[in-house]
Amino acid sequence: MDVEYYITNKCNLNCKGCAAFAPLVKEDNSKPLKQIEKDFKKLHELIGEKIRTLTIMGGEPLLHPDINNVVTYISKLFKNSEIRMVTNGILLPKMNDEFFNILKIHLSELCVTVYPTNTDYEKIFKLLDDRQIKYKKYGVKNLFYHQYLKEEYEDPKDCWYRNLYVLKDNKIYTCTEIAFFNYFEEEFKGQHSLKLTEDDYIDLDKINSFEELEEAKKKIPPFCGYCMGNDKKMTKWGTSKKDINEWIKNT
Repeated sequence: MDVEYYITNKCNLNCKGCAAFAPLVKEDNSKPLKQIEKDFKKLHELIGEKIRTLTIMGGEPLLHPDINNVVTYISKLFKNSEIRMVTNGILLPKMNDEFFNILKIHLSELCVTVYPTNTDYEKIFKLLDDRQIKYKKYGVKNLFYHQYLKEEYEDPKDCWYRNLYVLKDNKIYTCTEIAFFNYFEEEFKGQHSLKLTEDDYIDLDKINSFEELEEAKKKIPPFCGYCMGNDKKMTKWGTSKKDINEWIKNT
């Protein structure tokens, strides 16, 4: 089982068509440590040590004001899981010694996505090498997968994204577009026909066992009928203008 957890949706980049709708987030929504503990409490009760990989996501996770304690808490709770974190790396040169010590002890891998900005990534990777931090590079060819939504509804199909468990507010979602659709709706309300329902997520308060969770996960969310995930293509990176057409492409 692979779980993604978004500790903030704010980002210091402004990527066109961001799957987590980060350009549309109007204020800092960093999850307090108490909220993170609450979010993981029920999931841990249900699945115990069955999480293979737990990825700390954003937005940009390094913007979280309590990032050190967040990483420490999650890694101690899931001692047998691979703990990863995805970052654009821009803030790494500004992080303190305690942060890097925590990464070295508690993080299995730091995933650094390289964006075509004026960021000195050679300096960043040298810093990580000097600190003996395990990391991988992503996005080095200036191209990124873009997953469009569409208003022409079709019967929802299964896709590889449904292997994910996106944890948010004591609920499980199958992808970021569903989990953070609220930001899209807030920005473009009345400009589209997409709808999110209670059938599009799993409420952990209604689940009593790991077997029930697995069974509920087999159901395809109706919202998947709006998704072009199986037809996703590589596209050139660009900055967002907060245009609805960055996310919706009708054929």
